[in-house]
Parts: sequence; structure tokens; C-alpha cells
Amino acid sequence: LGVIERLRQTREQLWNLELVTETLEQWQQGDDEQDPVPVVPSSQGPVRIMNLHKAKGLEATFIFLAGVQQIPKDRINLHINRAGDESFGYVAIRGETAGRNRNGLVLAHSADWETHAENEARFLEAERDRLAYVAATRARAGLAVTCCEGARGSWDFFEADDESFLPLPVAELQEAPTQGGVHLDADNAAAASEQASALWREALTSTYQVVAAKADALEKETRPVAAAQSGEHGTEWGTAIHALLEAAMQSPSADLTPLALTLIDETGLAPDTLDPLLETVARVQTSAIWKRARKSGQRLVEAPFIRLAAGEETKIVRGVIDLAFLEGDNWVLVDYKSDRVGTDASAAEKKLASRYKAQLDAYAEAWEQVTGKKVTERGLLLTHYDRYITV
Repeated sequence: LGVIERLRQTREQLWNLELVTETLEQWQQGDDEQDPVPVVPSSQGPVRIMNLHKAKGLEATFIFLAGVQQIPKDRINLHINRAGDESFGYVAIRGETAGRNRNGLVLAHSADWETHAENEARFLEAERDRLAYVAATRARAGLAVTCCEGARGSWDFFEADDESFLPLPVAELQEAPTQGGVHLDADNAAAASEQASALWREALTSTYQVVAAKADALEKETRPVAAAQSGEHGTEWGTAIHALLEAAMQSPSADLTPLALTLIDETGLAPDTLDPLLETVARVQTSAIWKRARKSGQRLVEAPFIRLAAGEETKIVRGVIDLAFLEGDNWVLVDYKSDRVGTDASAAEKKLASRYKAQLDAYAEAWEQVTGKKVTERGLLLTHYDRYITV
């Protein structure tokens, strides 16, 4: 568990299992200083001895309140007032204890010492009550209190006259209510079976549907929308680019090569796509829209949302916004697109803007509903053409 926790702390640099294995080997062979306290408590020695201050916030099955020594009356020599912006201390200087004067003779004290001593006495009394509460509430199953007969012990605040406790009422013996018999014949059984089948069919009938925001928006689009072209690398390229851009926005200084290699392996891309992937991400990181997002005090990557479709209580629309960031009091939404629609970048911009306008409109509507703030800009980041266009 300790090793797992260390791995979690360095997860931004460990993109795949190979790096995790290498890191574990380095830790095993190295001389790194480790925390000597075990994460899992030993199965031996189930008894723990601690004072009340250490027991705060802990709990055990059985608690034994040990200690029978006599508790002397508190001798107040110091009072700290922390009520204001600054702390003030008040002190009384006492001589040696002698005879019946066990607290010692007061030789010197601060002004208004009696008032300060009374305030400290109230504080100490509240502290004793707090410690009594801690002592009485740590046990789950059993609490044993050690008492010293005839002397004032550590736990004498638990002692009380019987009259101070309210008697618990004794519950009377209860009998289960009698239930009359039910006559059942073949017709009743058939009717009950049919009723059960009808209820089961009703329970299995879907009362709502979950749709993707992009598909829902394109379905509502009245204009003809050209089918998306994924380009020479297929949809796997877009998947890899999205994952790399997400990581780059979250950790700008991280080395993306291990993650890119993992994505190539997972998506089935050719090994020679490593450099094009990294170069594409590097170009995006130099774009103006990327720099604007990095300056924002609040930015979200791969931000999911869910909402009811407008005017339809049985349709739930779900989607994921690639990049959302706050500029001033308004939101900017950016969707990454790796589509390739010819070599003419200007013509491609117009086609892709027309293709995805409905999607971005739906995203903006949902985001405004979720956040309660305006979306003043929504755009497409065309990774193949190194262009950002507002829609």
C-alpha cells in the first residue's frame, strides 16, 4: 500500500505499465529514504496504550480506561487569552508549597488576576468535560472503567448517583398479530400470475433514452450535413490526439512520448505515427487559443455534461466538451476536430463549420444551463489544418 501511494504521487510521469515496472525496480535497488511507519498495522500486539489526547478521532472495539491515581486540584498559575487578534498571557508567581497551602503562597501576579484565574478555571472545567466525552465515546462494543474505592481517581467524573440517570422502560412481551387465512383457487392463481407478468412487462419498458449530444444535434439539423471523414489514419488518430491534448493541457511540462506510445499500441496505429502525433500536439500548444486557455484561472478538459433534452422529459442528452475555459465572466468552448476534407484550408473551414455548428450550439446551450453563465465563444480547433475557427 505504501508503494501504491508513492506511485499515485508520480502518476503524471508514469503513462504505461513499462514505466511503472522500471520505477519499482529503481525503488527496490536504490537507497531512497522511506517512511518507516508501516501502512498496514501489524497483526501482532492488538493492544494500544495511549493517553486521551492521542485517542481523539480514533475508535476501538474494546476500551479500558486505566489509571487510578488521585487527581489533585488544578493549580492555576497561567491564563492565556486568545479571544482577539493577539494573544495575551497572565501569570501568578507562587512560592514553595508548605503545610496546608499545597498551592504555594502567591508572591506576585498580573493585574485583575482573580478574574483571569476564574476564566482559566472555566476553561479547565470545559477541557475536563471534553476529555470525558472523548473517553466515553471511543468504544464500539465494550467500555471498562477503572475505579479506586475510597479515593478520587482518574475517572471519577463518571461516578453519579442513581437518581441522575433516567430509568429505561421495560418493554412488555409482544405477540405477533394473527392473520386470517386466504382462500386460493385456480382462477385466483391465474389472475395473480397475469397481473405479475403485466407488472414485469411495465417495469422492463424503458421510460427514457440516453443519446449523445453530437448525434442528437446532427439529427435535429435541417440542412444536409456531409458525413465526417476521418482521414488516412482513421478514427484512431482522433482518439490519440484527444488524449494527448488532454494530457498536455493538464501537465504542460510532461513528456508525452510514453503516453503516445501507449496510445499507438492501444488504438492499433502504425509505429511511424509517433512523430506526427507529437508534432501535431506541439503545433496546437503554440496556437493563440491554447495560450488563452492556459492563462485562464479556470479551465476544464474533457468536461462531461448531462441534461434533459429541451421540451422532452424522456430524453437525456450526454456529451463531453474537449476544452472549456473562463475568460472574464464568460465561457469559451473549444472542440478538437481532426477531420480532413481536402487540401484547401479555407474551403475546409467552411465545410467543417457547417458540419459541426449544430453540435456546438447544443454544447453551448447545455453549458449555459449547467453553469448559469454565458458562452460567448465556441470554436473548432482543426488539428490537421492548424486553424482555430469560431462557429
